[in-house]
Amino acid sequence: MYVKKGSRTRIVILGGGFGGIYAYKYLHRIFSRDSSVEISLVDKKNYFLFTPLLHEVATGSLGPHSVTEPFRRIIDCMKGDFFMAETVKINTTEKIVYTSRGLLEYDYLVLALGATTNYFDTPGAEENCFTLKSLNDALALKNHILDVVEIATKLKDEREKKKFLHFSVIGGGATGVELAAEISEYLYEVIVKKYPKEIEDMVTISIIQKSNELIPSFPVKFRKKCLSVLKKKRIVLKLGTVVKSVGSDYIQTSNGEKIETKTPIWVAGIKPNTVKTEKPLKIFKDKIVVNEYLQLLGDPNIFALGDVCYFIGKNSTTSLPALAQVATRQAKSVAHNIERFHNSRKLTPFSFKSSGMLLSLGNFQALGSVGPFFLSGFPAWFFWRTIYLTKHITFTKRVKVGFDWFIELFSERDTTKI
Repeated sequence: MYVKKGSRTRIVILGGGFGGIYAYKYLHRIFSRDSSVEISLVDKKNYFLFTPLLHEVATGSLGPHSVTEPFRRIIDCMKGDFFMAETVKINTTEKIVYTSRGLLEYDYLVLALGATTNYFDTPGAEENCFTLKSLNDALALKNHILDVVEIATKLKDEREKKKFLHFSVIGGGATGVELAAEISEYLYEVIVKKYPKEIEDMVTISIIQKSNELIPSFPVKFRKKCLSVLKKKRIVLKLGTVVKSVGSDYIQTSNGEKIETKTPIWVAGIKPNTVKTEKPLKIFKDKIVVNEYLQLLGDPNIFALGDVCYFIGKNSTTSLPALAQVATRQAKSVAHNIERFHNSRKLTPFSFKSSGMLLSLGNFQALGSVGPFFLSGFPAWFFWRTIYLTKHITFTKRVKVGFDWFIELFSERDTTKI
């Protein structure tokens, strides 16, 4: 496959996460009546993945269909095209993207390749830990949880039982806290109820966090309330603890403790996905440095957003939070700046101001803030679900997920091994 530009202006978006798919949406809206512009999306999957809800898939609240949406359904129009391929390298001089399925020429390129798990070179972590970055990760974790409980019921040795029933989340950021809260509800309220009482008594759910605070990027009110909720959910907190190594059935910590577990889950950090180029890009902290317009330094035809970019604003140089709201705001800015650049107009600098913070802590439990207002409990949970529902790409998907959530209120979480 070798797709040439021809007489049309070709915009190529690499990556179909929040940044990539929202960049496509905004670009399509801008150029929908311009027949001289063509937009292409490249991703190794054929679907958009709603990653903020993966913890609900891993704990039986939602099925895979609730967090996925095929790209071809989203870009079902003549303006857009989709290439299911992996990006191999970019020749910025010739303006060619090399993919696993051929070459693509571009006039404007959007890098939205997202991030992967960062194990920080911890021995054994990548080989032995579960993580939560993909649909397969969520399904594998769910299946494993069901497996180890089933195995534990047949074991005679009490120490072995406890090992199989210890679920240890490594990382006390938002993802770790949300996942641990959901695992607690899944185990204590659904799974162990189907087994003898001794199984429930042996279950341990722990969070290992290297700093002395959970969710350190959140305000103090969030942190205090979060601690209170997690303790009520019987979650053991190991703060100020660094993981030194991970084995097939243990976690070795910096304080000398050896935690015996069959379920180490690593959600302690991310690193941007990289792409090869024929000439070096400006990189800082593994991220591609971009200017105030989200353009690569020295190459104004290439824009980067989301987890892959390090932003140099007018008054600051910063790595913005790895949040969907950052990626979607940057996507809008990139789309409008491509239109301005294409029409030889002055570009608009990107700036980010948080619209609020949300953290789910299980059924009917969440924390949220909008401006000076802080919410907790049911109001925050309802607000969190409403916001996340609107972030799904199509109206049809919003209706389906809303219906799934409604049914979940009156039914038990799924315990089917897939």
